[in-house]
Amino acid sequence: MRRTILAAATALLTAATTLVGIHDPVAANTVITVPGHNYEAAGLNHWSNQCGAPWAQAGEAPSAIYSAVGLAGSHATGFDFATAGSEAGPWVYVRHPSQLTTLQMGVRTRPGDVGHLVAYYTPPGDTDILVGIVDLPASINGWGSFLGLANALLTWHWIHADGTYMFPASPAPYQKTIRGIAQVYGTDNAGAVVMVTFGCEGDPFYFDRFVVGSTTYDFEGVPTAASLGVSGGSSSVTVDTGRGVSFAGFASAAADGHGSAGGVFSGTGSLVRVTGGRSVVARGSFAPGSAAAFAIPRIRPGTYVFVSDATDRFESATSAPITVHVRSRIKGRLQHGTVRAGSTVVVSGRVTPGAKRARLRLQQKSGHRWRTIASGRSRAHGAFRLAKRAGSPGTMKLRVVVRGFRGYQGDATRTFRVHVVRAPKPSRSTPVATVEHTAPVAAPPKAPAPHYTAPMNMVGHRPF
Repeated sequence: MRRTILAAATALLTAATTLVGIHDPVAANTVITVPGHNYEAAGLNHWSNQCGAPWAQAGEAPSAIYSAVGLAGSHATGFDFATAGSEAGPWVYVRHPSQLTTLQMGVRTRPGDVGHLVAYYTPPGDTDILVGIVDLPASINGWGSFLGLANALLTWHWIHADGTYMFPASPAPYQKTIRGIAQVYGTDNAGAVVMVTFGCEGDPFYFDRFVVGSTTYDFEGVPTAASLGVSGGSSSVTVDTGRGVSFAGFASAAADGHGSAGGVFSGTGSLVRVTGGRSVVARGSFAPGSAAAFAIPRIRPGTYVFVSDATDRFESATSAPITVHVRSRIKGRLQHGTVRAGSTVVVSGRVTPGAKRARLRLQQKSGHRWRTIASGRSRAHGAFRLAKRAGSPGTMKLRVVVRGFRGYQGDATRTFRVHVVRAPKPSRSTPVATVEHTAPVAAPPKAPAPHYTAPMNMVGHRPF
């Protein structure tokens, strides 16, 4: 069995240099998302063994568990053992352990649980392996972080190449940091494998925000992909105003090889309208073989997506958008189908949905083109009235066009035919004299004839 453990430890270092040799977490300044328990996708890996004895027989196989609460991002991952006595955790390959000045791990467990920081290092020109270990006692209930692991003193032991019993490095106890052990030998050689493990007490535990040098590993949930379909279309659909639309949404997960088989899972989600801000239109649930169904009456125009809810295991996801176009409707009528030249042609009607101040144009067809002859806006409840003075006699072809408004597409009325006739001309006949008939009037009386009276002389005598 010891030969088996030695072979496993040697293979660990060899595999590490092959697996993530292109990434040096000490030098790289980046954040890497670990998708669920697919540690390999992020350049990490899983490890489990008997509690406190990384060189001993492998421990119980743990169950992969997930949490929707973490120190970084929205999730965390962990392990759970059926019994006490084993431990597990992620390991990372460090290409330049002599430069490892930052090493941190966030852990959620119960107080009293004990974990370990473990490192493997192969000195130059040697087939034996040095393995270092130090206890990590948990002291809080919930999330906590071990911040100074790069400066922790590990007790180092040899594992002989021939598989003989592991023994302490000399002088015992031989205590060095991971950085210090590489500096003792003056070389990074093949690098080092570093791991943090918990679970000795048999309690569930979680990891998040694993900082190695300048790289932060963010343990997240299983990645998912959301899908949204719509009746009568794929990425877009057009309906008349007042009509409904049916949607169907679901989400599927990627397989990670450690607890998630992949495919559509059971969950819940929302149909969300994202035009003009995000608003939840409806909620629904989905499962393998059935999608969340959303029948939306009187749909509003805009862009819609399906957003699946996050769970302890699965990440939230947003589908590709679907655009819903809604045609407005305009109906009109002529006040008079026949008018005299110079009089007013009036078209009135209503726009639906009832919109105030929608832009309207009264158009006349001239040849093969429509020409705007009047314009205006709708009133309350979409009512409108447009007028234009009729020109020369003939037939006018008219329509009213409403421009798109509030996301609704425009529309036009049917074509109206207006017959314009000549106005009547005034008559040119000779005027006839008018004779007035009045009642007879009595002649005025004649004035009496004048009577001459000679003036009197100075003495009162008249001339003869």
